[in-house]
Parts: sequence; structure tokens; C-alpha cells
Amino acid sequence: MQVNEILPRKKRPSDDCLWCGAAFEARNGGKRQRFCRPLCRTAFHSASRRWAERAIASGALSIADLRSESHSRAGI
Repeated sequence: MQVNEILPRKKRPSDDCLWCGAAFEARNGGKRQRFCRPLCRTAFHSASRRWAERAIASGALSIADLRSESHSRAGI
């Protein structure tokens, strides 16, 4: 085998889109890809934002909770 030959990637569970569940070939390099396409990423973030807004409105989540979580998970 030549050094420059590319070996096939093993499928990992993370190669399924978090939003729609479709299998996809993750890109190489950079941040780990979690969505199969930009539309799924946008839908996930929109739904997450709406969920957080409803949780705040119902009192299940506070702004302080959001702030403390964002500081504790920085860099992940």
C-alpha cells in the first residue's frame, strides 16, 4: 500500500445527523460535523432556541442557569 492511498473511514455513530438521523460522510479536519447539511443545523438551532424560550417562560429554566452553563462548558 502506498503512503498516499486513502483508507476508508469506519462509520462512527456520530456520522448520523443529529436532526434528521440521515447517515452522512463527515468532512475531514476542522470541528466535528454533527449535521448532514446546513438546513438540519439551522432547524436544530431554531428548535433549541424555541425550547429554551418556552422553558424560561414556564419557569423551568432561568437566564442564570443559561449563563452558568455557558461558562462551565466553554471550550467544548
